[in-house]
Amino acid sequence: MFTQEKDMIPVIRNKLGIVFDTNFFIEEFRSGNGIVDLVFTTNSFNCRKIFDNFDFETVYFLTNFLNRKNKKLTFKMLSSRSSLQKIKIKLILDYLLNFGYIEEKDDHYIVIETYKAALADLISIEAKIKDWKKGFHQAMRYKYFSNMSFLAISVEYLHRVDIELLKSNNVGLIAVSKDDARLVYKPRRKNPKNRTSYNYLCEYFISLFQTTCEKAL
Repeated sequence: MFTQEKDMIPVIRNKLGIVFDTNFFIEEFRSGNGIVDLVFTTNSFNCRKIFDNFDFETVYFLTNFLNRKNKKLTFKMLSSRSSLQKIKIKLILDYLLNFGYIEEKDDHYIVIETYKAALADLISIEAKIKDWKKGFHQAMRYKYFSNMSFLAISVEYLHRVDIELLKSNNVGLIAVSKDDARLVYKPRRKNPKNRTSYNYLCEYFISLFQTTCEKAL
């Protein structure tokens, strides 16, 4: 039926776009835990980003220090607990002040708004024609940063899949035919295992999506 796994993606994308009511998809998504065949979010997003040049260290900083309203921060404390250079910490604080995330009081800062992920969720799909075991292990890795993770398999090899194994590990299953993709098992929505990776990849997803939209114009 399928000669290449990439041939499955348009079918999966079309069906999931309907099921989840979304058109926010990225293919071949480099996650740091493997290249995901298809990633999507179910909600629209605000394309304005606070940071022009975000990176993992910056998102780690925001995730861990802007995590509670009314939290008191000092430059000395931030410098001692962060691997970032002092000049970069100062730049981040200036951004946060400008956008109203923190306010300055005497010799310290107060968190006004906590830092939240730029997207409501991330959902990952690993597509395999018949090697479901390899696909399962890859889908397990994607739970590190995903709210839901699916294995998609060509329908002619569905009978080989240990569905109970997938269910017990909360990995979804999609059976893909030439013209349709059927949700055999929909996993429970859960928080990603690593909050920093999730926050960072949400920002990364938006940057890729914006680039794709600009190229299409």
